[in-house]
Amino acid sequence: MSGPEIAIGAYVVVVCALWILTVVSAHKLFIAFITKFPVEAERNIPYAYSSFRHPEKLLFFLRKSSVQMLKRDDCVWKLRQRLILLLVLSVTVPCFGFLAFVIFALLVA
Repeated sequence: MSGPEIAIGAYVVVVCALWILTVVSAHKLFIAFITKFPVEAERNIPYAYSSFRHPEKLLFFLRKSSVQMLKRDDCVWKLRQRLILLLVLSVTVPCFGFLAFVIFALLVA
């Protein structure tokens, strides 16, 4: 294996690990929220207590209207801040990594 092949393999592993970490973090936040705020969870999140996957289970934590509620608990707030960071990284790392590979390919060619 040459250097570029190793770099591409490492890039794929890093991006996959980042995405898995984001999913795990979102799940931890959701579980912490429904444990500490069961009434608000049932009222504000559709299908909160079902195994049905619904985008609102994630989008709720990104809304400005939920910020005051989430700030009431330090653990939930820290998990939300971590999730936002991971979501930003989940978008930027693949984009900039791909851009770096394209620039490298153009310079080598």
